[in-house]
Amino acid sequence: MPFGILKNVDKKSPKYASFRPILSDSLWKLREIAADMLEQTMRQCRRDISVMLNKDDLFVKIDDLERCDATKDVLNACLMHVQNVSHLLKEVLAEMVYSQTMANIVSFLLDSICDVILRLEDIRSVDADISAKMIETLLSQLGPIFIVNGRSSIHEVCSTSYFRTKEIIFCLKGSLQSIDDRWCSAKGPLAQWLQASEVRSLIKALFMNTEQRKQLLDSIF
Repeated sequence: MPFGILKNVDKKSPKYASFRPILSDSLWKLREIAADMLEQTMRQCRRDISVMLNKDDLFVKIDDLERCDATKDVLNACLMHVQNVSHLLKEVLAEMVYSQTMANIVSFLLDSICDVILRLEDIRSVDADISAKMIETLLSQLGPIFIVNGRSSIHEVCSTSYFRTKEIIFCLKGSLQSIDDRWCSAKGPLAQWLQASEVRSLIKALFMNTEQRKQLLDSIF
């Protein structure tokens, strides 16, 4: 129905009243279609990210220039994909809906990267250093997607994924002692955002089997 025919109709008139049920029904259908399309967009974006990050050796031997460039290319591709979706959605969605939608996508990206790191059974110190810098850079580049009133709210809308990623970066850059201090008998920020099993897994992957490592592992449960 061409809704333009109602443009000049008095909203209090019987004619307008007769069209109200049709208008109401049509608007609900439009909302349902829009919500379904948005969900499809998010699902497709998550699938695309999964495909791009489907490499268990993504952060392995990245001191090699060629492998380092390949890893950077993957992370940049993920970033560009998210940014493209952001630009499209920002033009058509209300601010709150946009923020929630992008938080869903960005959280999935960060969680996927964390999973890649946590699956590694052995992480060389050089790989840990380079990986930490790469992920830190990506995190800073994702921030502008959520800028409101001149500041990024990524740490608020993606809080769990954001701070989990920050803690993994800390572990990649840290020492046994610094990790012990940050775990702080399961009372520190490391314990707030990562499971004990995840911290233990990182310690085993990052550090050689020493007495200090053994004592730290025994204290994390």
